[in-house]
Amino acid sequence: MRLLFLLVTAAGVAAQASGPLDEARARLAAGDSTAALYVVKDAIRAGDDTPDLLRLRLRLEVDGAGLAREHMLVRRQELRWAGQALLDQVPADTFALRVLADEAVWGVLESYDRVRPAQLRGEFTELLSVQEETARMRRSRFDTQARRAIAPDDDMSYKAEEAHQRALEYLQPWLAADPGAARAYDNLAILAVASRNADALATVARRFAAATDLPRAGLYLGLAQHLQGDDPGAERTFRDALARLPAVERERLEDVRMLLPTSQQALYAASPDSVAAAFWAATDVRRLTPVHERRVEHYARVVEADLLFGRFEWDASFSLAPSRGAETQKGRIWVRYGRPPLTLSMEPTGRLANPNTIAFVVWEHPDFRYVFGGAEGELIEPSASAYSSRRGDTVANDDYVMQDRYLRREDPERTQDLAETALDLPVLVSRFRIPGGGTEAVVAFGLPDDAPQATQTGVFAVWGGG
Repeated sequence: MRLLFLLVTAAGVAAQASGPLDEARARLAAGDSTAALYVVKDAIRAGDDTPDLLRLRLRLEVDGAGLAREHMLVRRQELRWAGQALLDQVPADTFALRVLADEAVWGVLESYDRVRPAQLRGEFTELLSVQEETARMRRSRFDTQARRAIAPDDDMSYKAEEAHQRALEYLQPWLAADPGAARAYDNLAILAVASRNADALATVARRFAAATDLPRAGLYLGLAQHLQGDDPGAERTFRDALARLPAVERERLEDVRMLLPTSQQALYAASPDSVAAAFWAATDVRRLTPVHERRVEHYARVVEADLLFGRFEWDASFSLAPSRGAETQKGRIWVRYGRPPLTLSMEPTGRLANPNTIAFVVWEHPDFRYVFGGAEGELIEPSASAYSSRRGDTVANDDYVMQDRYLRREDPERTQDLAETALDLPVLVSRFRIPGGGTEAVVAFGLPDDAPQATQTGVFAVWGGG
């Protein structure tokens, strides 16, 4: 009996010596991450909140343990609590800073253009009749101008501003602790692009290049220069960065397939270099300038789309690094047509609506519109039941999948954002006969006093055959 008591006591001491951290690691090694998380949480609740336990809890929750079935908002809140608890113990813990910064940047991305649309009925009923409201919304239920004519939207972008500030509070100590953290610079670049701050993006890109010498820092700087209106500088920067990129990434930025109509896709597959060369030659609309503005615009759109859409919307734990956002559905449309003049993330309204869930995203171009919705933000395509309902005669206007197919077939490439300054120039053309036959034309013109200092002008000669 005495021997048995000694054996039991010894076993108890060994178990106590191993502690919850070792027990959790053993459960994790056995493939049961959820059980490991429960062990860690029980120990923390009991007051054993050592940094190693707090860090393991955060690691497990980032990997999805115990949170797989929870709502996105619950997962995000759990990660914030776990990350902050670790930071309270270890203020310079780069893992906690990364998780908290990623979560805050995600908050910026989902809210920088967010509005809450006013109810079209209810409190605004007295403003217009049902018939008038129906007439205004006849074309599309996503017509933002028609909605605003009925009642103004509530601007909810302050959520992005709050998340932006929170992100900076984590990114600054993260870079202080790890000056070469490329992911931190990626996050800062995302913040600058989302807030359309070209100067901030240029500063981030230069710091990124000095700290890491990674070629994508040059891509960020090229985008910043383009947004600042310095296309000659952007072209040089993009050229240098492209030369340093891996071949696969360089080819991705130079790929023009998404800009070609359907009729040219087979030609491109057979001879990509010649088709691309012909495309760029045809789109160099300002031949008198040394810069190919349209190609610079293309590179800028790809880099911008990578930053804005490179975080997967279903990555609720923010464990994935930013990736090729230009290859997402939103990214491809962004690259084809440029930044929409109006982008709105519409919150649902109503008593039962979740105030932090985006119902749909609207991109308004001058003569077409894209609308994204659903759990993964896909292009909206009405259901068959919608066509058979009373709205069947108008629901076709909400079929943005069909619209995208049409645009890709008929007009996939547009030169958005190539700003030009129109000037009224006094011009006098004089013609003189020259020796040996023929005519010489002399064009005299003058610039107004308020013309831009860097104004470039030129003359094209157009003549018929014969």
